[in-house]
Amino acid sequence: MSTDTQHKQGRWWACPAAGLAHAALMYAAGPGVGWWWLALVAAVPLMWAAAKTNQPWWRAWLLTTAGVLPLWLAWEWWVLDVSELGMVPLAVIVSLVVGAYVPGVAWLRRAVPSVPLLVLGTSVWTGLEFARGEIIMDGYAWGFAAHPLIDAPVLAAPAGWGGFYLVSLLVATLGVALVEAWARPARAAAVCAGVLALCGAAWWAGRDTPAGEVVKVAAVQTNLPQNNKLDWTLEDEVRDMSRFEELTRQAARGGPVLIAWPETMMPGLSLEPDAVRALAGLEWKLEDGSSLPGDAFAERLAGLQRELGIPMLVGEEARVGTRVERTADGMIRVPCDRHYNSVYLVSGGRIGAVRYDKVRLTPFGETMPYIRAWPWLQQQMLNVGAGGMTFDLSAGSELTVFEVAHAGGTLRAVTPVCFESTEASLCRRMVYAGGVRRADLIVNVTNDGWFGASRAGRMQHLQMARWRSLETGTPTLRAANTGVSAVIDRRGAIVAAGVDGAPGAAWLDGALTAEIELPRGATAYASVGDAVGWGALGVVGVLVVTGLAKGRLANSTGRGRRADKR
Repeated sequence: MSTDTQHKQGRWWACPAAGLAHAALMYAAGPGVGWWWLALVAAVPLMWAAAKTNQPWWRAWLLTTAGVLPLWLAWEWWVLDVSELGMVPLAVIVSLVVGAYVPGVAWLRRAVPSVPLLVLGTSVWTGLEFARGEIIMDGYAWGFAAHPLIDAPVLAAPAGWGGFYLVSLLVATLGVALVEAWARPARAAAVCAGVLALCGAAWWAGRDTPAGEVVKVAAVQTNLPQNNKLDWTLEDEVRDMSRFEELTRQAARGGPVLIAWPETMMPGLSLEPDAVRALAGLEWKLEDGSSLPGDAFAERLAGLQRELGIPMLVGEEARVGTRVERTADGMIRVPCDRHYNSVYLVSGGRIGAVRYDKVRLTPFGETMPYIRAWPWLQQQMLNVGAGGMTFDLSAGSELTVFEVAHAGGTLRAVTPVCFESTEASLCRRMVYAGGVRRADLIVNVTNDGWFGASRAGRMQHLQMARWRSLETGTPTLRAANTGVSAVIDRRGAIVAAGVDGAPGAAWLDGALTAEIELPRGATAYASVGDAVGWGALGVVGVLVVTGLAKGRLANSTGRGRRADKR
């Protein structure tokens, strides 16, 4: 081994230092601090390490991961309230994916030295983010470097052309240019100027996008524990239903065309019409000796909507095939055949038979990637690591469009539930079919009580909902349990957040009312989808295959030469 190689490999601290610097920049750029401009350079330390390290790939990977890990432990601590044993493994897995960037680029630089660092660095960065966001473990599109740039309209604008992963690619391009600036200042300046020019062109093209009519919408923000469906007593449900009715009347005073309730906040077993009919003949006994009809909550909701005359979208569990069974000891059981996390439209004084069932179940929150193929094993792992939770939800299959009638016409709404707002491709398919608009409004109902005391977690979730509006050119009404509820315009800007009188507030209930402009036409992203992400992943695949082929050829040639010498 040469002295120079020994010297470079001796810099063992370079990889963890780069990982730690990346972690610090990401944390400062994220919602915890809010210095979004640091997102532009958050990737630079990892890119510098990838360009300079001569460590063995496995050592570079582990050392970089060790530096990145504190970021994810700081961001994901709220998982402790859901799964004490799951929080650290989740943080480690994400850190391993991020940490793979340094050894991945370093290996490719040796394997295919003729390919410029600009191509290697940007394609591996974007390919890794796309793989983590859409493929690995069913996708976990959380905490990407470019997410904070939603607060910079010019820099975020290209998402309307090529989705979030185009912005990710541009940030990576800036990062590599900065790493090469010392050696190639003219080229680095030209690359940075080109990226900024593209962002400016996208912003300029989108600034005068014609808008449709202006409508007023409203969200009810509740403030219940995340596990309300597990620990809700009948008395709690009666009390909370009265409060929800009060908040809904408050929201109605602003004259909205639509009111949304958060995910699974409806008291009672289900709003499914067959289930309501099955429950109608029952009576629930309260602690004070009084009784409540089995369908009381559904009837109260229908009566409330009839009173207000404003259509409502309500998050509730759909229990399909519900039946009432009496056990041998006289107790009553209410089993069902299938169980969904759903959204119902309440209009005309009745609960509609059409509903949306959550298509994309939350990894580790509602389903366990890969392991779900073995239900028994999945349940045993839940018993050990998640307090005996049961993943009994079925996934929906239809991307329902709700048609909401109002004085100005018909409003078409789609309703991604909770974590679904993090998946760009799903939201795109909800809003568009074959590049043609099928929805005018995204209504994101969510239970952000999952985040416990973490405000950063709530704000990250809200950030991602804003990207979905920008990509699809479609406004969003967000109804969040514990906050932060929001109204987002078609460019991803927050029109209003929190509740009326308390902008941006969380951990309190209230109503939020605001006007939004409905969209016309379609964004380019509607047609191209995540071609940038898939393209980056494809480039990485070609580079890896090329590098492996060259390595085998070199080894074969080397053996041949040694044989000739003998």
